[in-house]
Amino acid sequence: MPSAGATLRLAEIDPLTGIANRRAAMSALDRSLVTHREEGRSTALLLFDIDDFKGVNDRHGHPAGDKVLRRIAELAQRQARLGDCVARIGGEEFLWIRPDCDEDCAQDAAERLRWAVEAGTALAPMPGVTISVGWAVQQAQDTSLTLLARADAALYAAKREGRNRVRAAA
Repeated sequence: MPSAGATLRLAEIDPLTGIANRRAAMSALDRSLVTHREEGRSTALLLFDIDDFKGVNDRHGHPAGDKVLRRIAELAQRQARLGDCVARIGGEEFLWIRPDCDEDCAQDAAERLRWAVEAGTALAPMPGVTISVGWAVQQAQDTSLTLLARADAALYAAKREGRNRVRAAA
C-alpha cells in the first residue's frame, strides 16, 4: 500500500504525461503569487494548448494524440527553469508558471516554447503540431484565478488571430 506522501504525489501528477496536474499547478500558482507579492517580485503565467488537437485524434487516432501530449509535456519541461511548474490542466491545455519573470521574460519564454514545439514535433515520429500561447504577468490585485483568466483571454486572442501565435494579456 502506498504511503500518504506517495498517494498525494500521485494525486498531483498527470498520469499520461508525468507532469503536474491542474490541482498541483493551482496550488503552486497560489504559493508563487503570495510569495512574490510579499517580496515585490512578479510571477508570469503562460497558458498554452495544441492547435487543432481534435484533428490529430481524428486523423491519426488517440494513441497518436497521447504521444503528442507526452511530447509537448517533454518539450515544455525542457524549456522550464528550476522552480518553474509545467502542468497539464485538461485535455490539450497546459500551463507554465514562471516565478521571477517580467513581461520581457514571459514574451521570450512563450516564443521559445512555441518554436520548440513546432520544431520538436515536425521531425518526430508523430503528427507535427503547433501551439498557441497566452501569457500574463502578476499584477498587484491578481489572484490565481484572475491571473489565469487574463492568460486564458490572451490564449483565445492567439487562437482567433490564426493560431501558432503568442499573445500577451491586456
